[in-house]
Amino acid sequence: MEIAKLYKTTFGKDLVDHMKSETGGNFKEVLVSLCNSTPNFLARICRNSIRGPGTSEGALINVLVGGTKKDIAEIKDAYKLKYKRELEEDIADDTSGALKHVLVSLIQGNRSEEGVSHGQAVKDAEDLFDAGKGMWGTNESTFNKILVSRSLNT
Repeated sequence: MEIAKLYKTTFGKDLVDHMKSETGGNFKEVLVSLCNSTPNFLARICRNSIRGPGTSEGALINVLVGGTKKDIAEIKDAYKLKYKRELEEDIADDTSGALKHVLVSLIQGNRSEEGVSHGQAVKDAEDLFDAGKGMWGTNESTFNKILVSRSLNT
């Protein structure tokens, strides 16, 4: 970030470190977050979501569901660079069941960005209906396969 470079050149102090030492609470979080690139910020959200006991599944979902292929790749790269860890492995280690499968699928970054034809949408809707109809529970793999691989242009 250009401002952080100029701040360090002018004052001889790291801007983020200075803000951390001089502010607190949510205000500090906002200021530090504003000094990060979007991929670094989202990588930090992912790390904070899975670090320590418990997982903030909602934060992971928000980051991964909204990401394009490029976004996901940049988040994974930023995560690896900053934390020296693989985001996919950390997610897989910290989640379980159907949610784990969906999040691991999303982190692959293979979701189509093309949208789907009307015919494909009809077939997908029927397959999703059939995967949940007349069963005890649902067929999660069908939901995962369809919803994680296709973009739904609304």
